Amino acid sequence: AILRKEWKQSAVLRRVAIVLMVLLPPFVIMVAEAASRGWIPMFSISSYDVTQLFMDAVPMLMVVAWIFFAAVFTAQAFAGDRSTGNEAFLLERPVSRTVTWRARLLAVTVNGMIALVAGWLIWLGYFMVLGDPKEGTLAGLAWMLFGAGAVVILATICGSMAATAFLESPMIAVLGGLILAALPVGAAVFLAGLSPFAVLFRLDHDAFPTPLISLSKLPVGMILPFLLYPAFVAVSWWTLCKGEPAGRGSRARGARVLGPSILGVGVLFLILAPLAVRANVNAHLGSGRIFPSPDSGRAILTGGYLASGGWLLDTATGRKLRFFGIPTEDVVWSQDGSRVAVVTLGRSIQWPGGWGAKIDIVD
Repeated sequence: AILRKEWKQSAVLRRVAIVLMVLLPPFVIMVAEAASRGWIPMFSISSYDVTQLFMDAVPMLMVVAWIFFAAVFTAQAFAGDRSTGNEAFLLERPVSRTVTWRARLLAVTVNGMIALVAGWLIWLGYFMVLGDPKEGTLAGLAWMLFGAGAVVILATICGSMAATAFLESPMIAVLGGLILAALPVGAAVFLAGLSPFAVLFRLDHDAFPTPLISLSKLPVGMILPFLLYPAFVAVSWWTLCKGEPAGRGSRARGARVLGPSILGVGVLFLILAPLAVRANVNAHLGSGRIFPSPDSGRAILTGGYLASGGWLLDTATGRKLRFFGIPTEDVVWSQDGSRVAVVTLGRSIQWPGGWGAKIDIVD
């Protein structure tokens, strides 16, 4: 019964989403045509290619529409009853709050997938009529668009669920959900910039030839923030399904989950980033360079360009004496081999703009 109620409540939004998906491609063509004729004061174009529009502009706008409707579906399901006063009525029914929460989550997810499939099939139909500009382009772009759409919809649902735990108005919850959904992405970019050499996974472009992933490595800081998305779902569940049925103290319960989750990601980054740098150096010592001392008593081994960093080793025992920062490229020994100067960029984690040459002198 709860699922049926949520499904009926979202019927209008679901139809609006499908209609928008249908109208979006011809609207883009109409705007391009108007711009080519000089009818739009803000901008103009000399010409346009319809196929190129369906490869660039239309997919981008569809992704934006999917994000928006995912936030609206979620806000309506989780905050709509609260804003209209129906939440108290539902809490009085002999139905588990967990059952209500699951019904809302299922309805939101299905609505999001319906919007995704509808837009994707419409785009695919237009593209098939236009023809594949290059053999294989249609299939690759189609699956890329579907995958990107599914990811952004699920991410937005997670962020919006957490937002509705703190915000009662559905419209404000939409804005809050969009902000929270973008938070892990922004944090990933920021943390990756703090420690770009802290590599956790290496991607072989030949074995994984996805145009969106051209990097040969993924920093730890780019991965950890995405743990916040399941934390957002936990915030919603803990807020709605735990505590007093009347909902008193729900925001505090949500904050007790969200706050430690954000703090935990930061702590994990501070722990794992230096460990990842050293682990990659250890794994790639054979591909790096060797800087032996003149007396051959010690040597510095680096992990190569991708791993960076280096170790000062006792050549007699093989014991690691000291780890140098990233990247370890310039090494100069004294004539008697008693001292060594190493030029690096410093620690494994640096603030943006703080990367600069640093000379370590070791006896």
